[in-house]
This record gives sequence, C-alpha cells and structure tokens, in this order.
Amino acid sequence: MLSWSDFGLLIQAWVFLLLTDAGLCVFSLAGMKRLLGTPCAPPGDPAAQPGCVRRCQRLLNAAAYHHLYPMTCLRKALVLQNSLSRQGIPIELRIGMQREAGCLMGSVWGQYGVSFSLTATRAACYNLCVN
Repeated sequence: MLSWSDFGLLIQAWVFLLLTDAGLCVFSLAGMKRLLGTPCAPPGDPAAQPGCVRRCQRLLNAAAYHHLYPMTCLRKALVLQNSLSRQGIPIELRIGMQREAGCLMGSVWGQYGVSFSLTATRAACYNLCVN
C-alpha cells in the first residue's frame, strides 16, 4: 500500500512522463533539458539520499509501467533527473551504445554515486539496427 506522499509522487511522475514525451516530440533533447532545467534544491541529509533515489526510481518505474504506452529510458531518465534535483539530489545522465548481433542498442541511465539503470530490460530502449 502506498502512503499519500508516495501516491502523490506516483501521479506527479505519471504526468511528467506524459509532458516529457510530448516535449521531446516538439523540442530536441537539449531544448527539453533547458526547458526542464535542473533547479537543484539545497542538499538534504546525505545518509537519506540513497533511499530517496531508490524510492523515486521505484515510483517512476511504476508510473511508466502503468502509462498509456511504453515509456523509454530517455523519458524516465529526464523525469528522474528533474524529480531528484528538486529534492537536492543531483544525478548525471549517461548515454550508452552497444553493438550486438548487427544492431546498435542504446540506453540512457542516471548516475548518482554508483550508477544505476532505469530500465529492467533493453526492450524499453531504442533499438537502432545497422545493416
């Protein structure tokens, strides 16, 4: 059962995912990052930050899972970065590519201290096949 604050964060993540998806259709990635900005609040308790990161990641993944259509790792990474920066937890976005069986597999993830993946499977990310 979700607490009221978790439920509010879940709804907020769901709405931000939809707005981020629409924004990426209109703006470039750089334009969308400028639009979202990264307003970093004063840092909170460093001991509580890893728990907050895991909580936000769990709620964001739940919101993406229950969305109108599948959300990609890029949309989830942008929303998570914005959400955590408003709580005083800066994360860096990383973009990676890997060639596997003639296809390029792309992924975006956030890095806070140690890196963590935003996707459970590669199917949530873009597959760019190369001939």
